[in-house]
Amino acid sequence: MSIDSTGQFPDTFQDPERVCVEHTSINPTGPIHVGRVRNSIIGDSISKLFKRYGYRVTTQYFVNDSGKQMMSLYLAYIKYNSGTALTPELLLDGYKRSIRKWKNRDQRMKLRKLSRNMKEEILSL
Repeated sequence: MSIDSTGQFPDTFQDPERVCVEHTSINPTGPIHVGRVRNSIIGDSISKLFKRYGYRVTTQYFVNDSGKQMMSLYLAYIKYNSGTALTPELLLDGYKRSIRKWKNRDQRMKLRKLSRNMKEEILSL
């Protein structure tokens, strides 16, 4: 895409090319949050821009291969745990623990920053 001789961005192009916009899915083995849809939004927006300017667009939305990841997780669980069956409840508990760990880490970092700021303010008096 380029600006034409009049300095304007053209509405369409004479000989539109074919374009394939590839973007990925969210990770099916991790916690879902708003940030994970970013690639989908960007990919969809780019393909709409290309279509607007006359390109013939194909969109490929790749689905993450959770099968291999889940099998690795399951085999590791069997190898390092007591051999009990891996249930959805156990997986959910693992996610909850991870989220708690991240939240606790963030809270500790905020407290450290707050205490540094307070220390600096006290020393500046």
